[in-house]
Amino acid sequence: MLVEYLELLPILVVGFISGIVGALDNLTSGGKEAILEGFKKLVTSTFICVITFSLLSAVELPYLAKVGASAIVGFLGFDRAINLVKELISLKKG
Repeated sequence: MLVEYLELLPILVVGFISGIVGALDNLTSGGKEAILEGFKKLVTSTFICVITFSLLSAVELPYLAKVGASAIVGFLGFDRAINLVKELISLKKG
């Protein structure tokens, strides 16, 4: 059981880092509202990373592939990550 939680540690770190980057990206305003908005982005990106990793756990992928996919989705968001995958597939075909 401890091993399962240890597998989530890199996912939480990646989600935390992408949340910080997203919060710093929107640091134009100051004050309490900016801190609250940054905290929302941090929690949301961490949650998205964990959920994506959990969904990919049902598929037989290597651990690093699951971590990488979760990091991409957590950092870019669902829409931009899907567009990136579509572009990579079209480059592979062409």
